[in-house]
Amino acid sequence: MTQVLVFDNDASLRDLIELAVSTTGANVVVAATAQEAEAFLLQGNVVCLLLDLHLGGGRTGADCARDWAARDLLPAFWVVTGTPDDPMAAGLDALPGFQRIIGKPFDVLGMASEVFRVYNRFVKR
Repeated sequence: MTQVLVFDNDASLRDLIELAVSTTGANVVVAATAQEAEAFLLQGNVVCLLLDLHLGGGRTGADCARDWAARDLLPAFWVVTGTPDDPMAAGLDALPGFQRIIGKPFDVLGMASEVFRVYNRFVKR
């Protein structure tokens, strides 16, 4: 089943994004850790990823994106962050699948519609 993965260590934001994207009709899964996110990616069903830049715990969203790109696991992805000009995000736009950086605060329904447009390209009819 084609999925959108929301990977954020902040449960409130993760739940908000999951709710917003699921209202579009997309199948949404969530992860709070890099291990959980990678397990979903390895299943091969994730076509869109909303990725927090600052994950805490020593690993960043940028680290994860670069690692997953090197292993050909990175789907279309958006970086969600309260610090869109953070140098940590430099170069992510060169990774395959990069869509854009979404700076907080953001229009959650507009973001959900944008993600759904990309997700919809992969849905088998």
